[in-house]
Order: sequence, then structure tokens, then C-alpha cells
Amino acid sequence: MNIDKLKRFHHSGFGQFVERTLLFLAISYLMPQLLEKAAHFFKFRPYYTIANLYVSLVFFMVLLLFYAHNKHIIKYLEKHHVPMLERLTFLLFAFLAFLHYFAAIYLRVQYFDNMYVVSVFNYFTYILGNFFLILTIFGYSFFRKFKKSTITALLVVSGFIAFSVILNQFWKYFSGFVISANTALLGLVSNHVVSDAAKFSLQLEKFGVIIGSPCSGIASLMMFTGLYIFAYVMDRDKINFLKFLWVFIVGAIGMFWMNIFRISFLMIIGAYYSPAFALSLFHENAGWIIFVIYFLLYYYFTYPLIIKKE
Repeated sequence: MNIDKLKRFHHSGFGQFVERTLLFLAISYLMPQLLEKAAHFFKFRPYYTIANLYVSLVFFMVLLLFYAHNKHIIKYLEKHHVPMLERLTFLLFAFLAFLHYFAAIYLRVQYFDNMYVVSVFNYFTYILGNFFLILTIFGYSFFRKFKKSTITALLVVSGFIAFSVILNQFWKYFSGFVISANTALLGLVSNHVVSDAAKFSLQLEKFGVIIGSPCSGIASLMMFTGLYIFAYVMDRDKINFLKFLWVFIVGAIGMFWMNIFRISFLMIIGAYYSPAFALSLFHENAGWIIFVIYFLLYYYFTYPLIIKKE
């Protein structure tokens, strides 16, 4: 009985939407990591961090919001499937785009003084890679039929990246606040807390970390801001702007504090349980997991509060 339900879900339009969207997220998340592992294997360090994958997460959630609002997409996916040769072709293009993305990072660090010029090419190749992944998962005919939604999603992500680059210039102020807040919070756990705002270092017992740009909370704050504004644009006729504004402000502050708590948990795990686990699995995955859970729950419970009363 359960197998029959799974088969019906798989062949339904909504089932295809969920499966393809999750597949897009998985490949978008894993392909850059596999390229990074391969680079290390060949003794080449691409200067890549897990924070870059936040862009894929935003891309996925923007697409989810766009496509979930379009009933025509659900009906289309129920009847149309992508030929294997077409998928493999666009997957190869996506791979080549991500490969150029890593090359751009290497060139930017090693050979160029003007970081912003190469950064434009860097982020362009990353967006291009995700675009080819859309074609891989959903197909070229899907893009032709729903190109307005897809291009709008690309523009949203491009705007997010541009604004993130600008805001990231102030990461030291954000990191400084994260260090100060965690110094106070961890002081409730232990008397052996040492921090140095000038060096952006934080230590609990014998476990110490550097709170750099990826841990400053800017990425998650930007994602929350972009998605919430996008949600407003989608339902602006139904939403009370003033209520939306204060709900957004409260949510953004809460999102920033989620990052602070994440650093606190990382410090506690590293100091009292396992430094290796804290700096590997927890550090690489806690950020995006917390973001997804927080955003979805917050939006779910606050959405009824911002809707106009008839």
C-alpha cells in the first residue's frame, strides 16, 4: 500500500516538483564540494569555504517560492520528462561552469590585485552553473515555457550576491559583535573564556576559533532579508506592509542571534566533546540547517499576522 502511494506521488506533478527541486539542491550542494576534494587530491587549494554554498540554498528557496505559486508548473511536470542525453549535456555544462568558478577563485587570490574584477567573473560562473543545473533537472523546454520565473529567480540571486559583497565589507563589525555576545554567553558556562576582538579570536577552555567573515552572520542575514522581501513581492496585494515591516525586523534580529547561538554550540561541542566534529560536520552543516528550519517556521507562524484583514 505504501509502495503504491509512493509511486502515485512520484508520477504526480507535485511529486515531480519536490523530487526535482531536492535533486537540484543536492547536486548544487555536492558538486562544488566534490570539485574541492578533487583539487585537494591534486595538491591544489582553491581557497573555497562552505559559506559559498549558501548561495545555492538561496537559489533553491527562491525557485521553490516561485514555482510553488505556479499551478501550471505542477501540471507541466506531471506530463513532461527530460531526455537523458539532454540532462547529461547540461550537467556537463554545469560541471564546466563550476570548474571555472574554482579557477576564478584561484586566479583572484594568486594573480590579481583588483579583487572585484575577478569576483564578477567568479560569481557569474557560479550563477551560470546553477542555471545549467536548472536545465539539467527541469529541462530546456521547461525553461522556454517558464523562462520569466526562472530569469527572475536568477536576477534575485544576482542581486543577493551583489548586496552580500557590499555588506561583507563590514564583516569585522558583525564578527566583533558575535565575539562579544558569545563571550558573555559562554561566560555562563565556564570561567575560562578568552576573546580578542582585534584578532577576531574566541576560546573556551583549550578550544579556540577565529570568527571570520563566513561566521559573522552576514550570509544568513542576507538570505533571510532577500527571501522575506521576495515573499512580500509575491503576495504584496494580500500583505499589510507595516505589519510585514515589524515582523521582518524582529525576524532578522532573531536570525542574527541564531548565528550567535550556533557559534556558542560549536564552542561547547569543541571544548567539551569533540573538536574534530565541531570543526567538520557541525561547522559545515549547522548553519544552513538552522537557517532553513528558522526561516520556514518563522514564515509559517508569522504569515497569518501580516495578511490584510478583509
